[in-house]
Amino acid sequence: MKQYTLRIAHLEFLPDRPIGSVVRRGNFIGRMGNTGSSNFNHTHSDLVKGYQTAMYRLKDIDFDIDTIRELGYFIDDELYDCEIVVTASFGDPTYLGKDGKWKMHPGYDTVPKNRHTEPGKNFNMHWNRSVNGILLNKDFDAGYGNYVMYGYEV
Repeated sequence: MKQYTLRIAHLEFLPDRPIGSVVRRGNFIGRMGNTGSSNFNHTHSDLVKGYQTAMYRLKDIDFDIDTIRELGYFIDDELYDCEIVVTASFGDPTYLGKDGKWKMHPGYDTVPKNRHTEPGKNFNMHWNRSVNGILLNKDFDAGYGNYVMYGYEV
């Protein structure tokens, strides 16, 4: 089996769930927000191999086709319980840093499609995998804001 860690960042608040708790399909895992260096309500999701409990940076991610594929499985309508919109995709060629230059984006930025017509309605996110996850870490970072890290095996 392969182990992965899913990180979701820019959350409105950190969930009450304790570190080490198990999440199952449909369980609340976080609420979309605008924390850290975010410019608008959205969530950033990325995935790394193995179980990670310490903060890492995007430049530290060792990704391959399996990791990209696994991350893609989280980007579906079940995540927000409504239609999802990807605002920045994995490797997005239009993703710019604060200096205005392109930078690699090894993750997905997402929002619920109805965020403007029904503000706040579908900001809650839910575990959308058949395999259970484990909350490995939750914390605040100046860049990522409130973030959670869930581990799982496939």
